[in-house]
Amino acid sequence: MPSDDNNDVFRGVISAREADGLDSMIHILTVSVPPFNSRFSFQRRDPGYVAGTRFDAITPSIVIHEGKLIEMALDNAWHPELEPVMDAFPHLQVLQMRGWRPPVDDFGFLKRMPSLKTLILDASVIKENLDTITSARTLEVLRARNCGLRSFPEAVTRLPNLRVLDLADNPIGHEVVTPPREPKKPWFLKRECKRLDGTLRYDHGTTEAQRRAEHEAYRQAMEAWRAAMKAWVAPPPKVATALPDSIGELRGLEELRVARCGLTGLPGCIGNLSRLRVLDVSGNPLGVLPASMARLERLEVLHASGCGLSSLPDLSKAPLVHVDVNGNELTKLPGWLETWAFDNFSRTYDFSCNPLAEPPAFIELYREARRPPPPADDDDDFS
Repeated sequence: MPSDDNNDVFRGVISAREADGLDSMIHILTVSVPPFNSRFSFQRRDPGYVAGTRFDAITPSIVIHEGKLIEMALDNAWHPELEPVMDAFPHLQVLQMRGWRPPVDDFGFLKRMPSLKTLILDASVIKENLDTITSARTLEVLRARNCGLRSFPEAVTRLPNLRVLDLADNPIGHEVVTPPREPKKPWFLKRECKRLDGTLRYDHGTTEAQRRAEHEAYRQAMEAWRAAMKAWVAPPPKVATALPDSIGELRGLEELRVARCGLTGLPGCIGNLSRLRVLDVSGNPLGVLPASMARLERLEVLHASGCGLSSLPDLSKAPLVHVDVNGNELTKLPGWLETWAFDNFSRTYDFSCNPLAEPPAFIELYREARRPPPPADDDDDFS
């Protein structure tokens, strides 16, 4: 049964329902997650409660504001038995659950959090089916970087309030197929374990017969591996993968980050994201950006490095403050980009590692503007 030790810490600070929920959570994690130690959980930093006081732990940690538990981090400490416990936190706004092991099949428990706005799932094992994530109707920020997603989760396009979507470092456009793995060499065959005369430096408590048997097993495994490598053929590249047209339904989206996802194209409907302020598509073999991006009249930050771009769409109407297009195939910068870079020196940009035929014209204009005036002629006679 849960103990009341941790419960008493929060009595009078948060509601009894939330305090009981925390006590149950600590009990479940202490029993089910071996690295978790309840002695380090939810320790108060100061003797008196002040609005906004943070309660830290190895895992989990929480933030309480005005007597309500509004943030919780369960990094590397998730367990399926915690799902019913989440009912105890109706005021939770930020839920961070990075490094989920084992994976969670159902996000249905999110519908019991009517105030949830931010969900962070970085480095978690997420199943392909994310349909149940639509139960979090109030969700505004979804971050799921490096979660092993092999396809774009179209369920997120049905989240009506989504403002920030970060799916970077997921193999959405990659087919992960590895060749047969080479067998591990026994320790006694390694060079550092032998003397110059070939005898072993130490035997690790093994007998000559044991080492001979292990050597024979290794020889057979190597023969099987060589045969498998001769028969193995690298698979053809995966069919071109672009973001689905349904991305255009997220009319309230302000940030879209899909860097290093193996995408080969962006849909034309991306121009429908009229509120988009940040777009990060770096490290994707796009080749070209859609002309419809000219309609992104609120775009402030564009990251498109390493995309194989030979041209850029006209973004002269966007209030850009940062443009990163390094490592592409640009031979000439478009006129609007040179004008943009020269008009306001506080703007930041990176055009490096492009095969430009000549330096951008605005660089010479900038040098001319910064060049000091020539000294005035002095006709005075000091003789």
